[in-house]
Amino acid sequence: MIKIFRKIRRALLSERKTSQYLKYAIGEIVLVVIGILFALQINNWNQSIKDKNSLNEYLIKIKSHTSEDQEQLEELSEGRKQIAELCKKARNSILDKTEDNNLFLFMASGYAFADYYFKPNSGGYESLKSSEYYGKINNTRLDSLLARYHGLVDVIAENEKSYNQYVVHQENYLDTQFDRSLILASAFMSKDSLATKATP
Repeated sequence: MIKIFRKIRRALLSERKTSQYLKYAIGEIVLVVIGILFALQINNWNQSIKDKNSLNEYLIKIKSHTSEDQEQLEELSEGRKQIAELCKKARNSILDKTEDNNLFLFMASGYAFADYYFKPNSGGYESLKSSEYYGKINNTRLDSLLARYHGLVDVIAENEKSYNQYVVHQENYLDTQFDRSLILASAFMSKDSLATKATP
């Protein structure tokens, strides 16, 4: 191809056809520019595909972390419901003066004061925010939803932390009010047996 162009150039110069040579030169320049533009377009297209794939990897990671958060919250909610139900039964048992050793054992074992910590996984979101690909979703509906979601799970995590601190405080307070070993003993020993051992 280059040899053909050289031959044409030499022929035009040797015949001293300047105007035709100029037209040819302009045509050759236009072809080179078109080739460069075409190459740049292909390069941009390839880069766009790479960027899209990288962004998708971040979004897949965020989706996975969001699913993990939801599973954690479901487990936490279920655990809290069970504890609330058992605490309610224990309270009613005390108020109705109907002893249920299993419930007292449950209370004494500390299960009522179990700690449930919610630790949201925001690693994928934070990685995306610090990456060059964040600009591709910045100020979009997806960006707004992700920001709201992570703001919400941070609030939930903070509330859980506060709640667990309260539970620990209550547990420590109750430890000063009664002897857990007595409750544990009452779960396994009869009242007569406790009385003969002079247990207060």
